[in-house]
Amino acid sequence: PRSRMATVKLSLKNPSQQLKPGMFARAHLPIETRTGLVVPLDAVIKNGAERFIFIINNNRARLVRVETGEFLDSSVEIKGNVSANDTVVVMGQNLLSDGALVTIIEEK
Repeated sequence: PRSRMATVKLSLKNPSQQLKPGMFARAHLPIETRTGLVVPLDAVIKNGAERFIFIINNNRARLVRVETGEFLDSSVEIKGNVSANDTVVVMGQNLLSDGALVTIIEEK
C-alpha cells in the first residue's frame, strides 16, 4: 500500500538559522501528471541510438521503432506506432526477428 509519503532532500538558504536539524515541514509540490504507454525496461532493444520493441500481431513478431521517455523504476515510457492494446514481448525478444512466428506461453 502506498502511504503518499516520501523522503526528500532539500537545499535551503537558512541565514538566520531558524531551521534546525530534525524539524518537520509540510510542503506543496506541484506534480505533473500525464498519460502514456509504459513497458518494462527489459522489453526495449537498443541498437545504437535507436530503440525498438517487439509486439505480437497475428502470432508474428513485429519490430517497432520507439522513442523512450521518462523512466520509472524498471519501466520506461515509450512513444511510437504502438497502442495500449498491443501485446509487447518482454522476454526472449533478443532471439526474435521481425516477422518470426511466435507462440505466446504466458500473457499477463
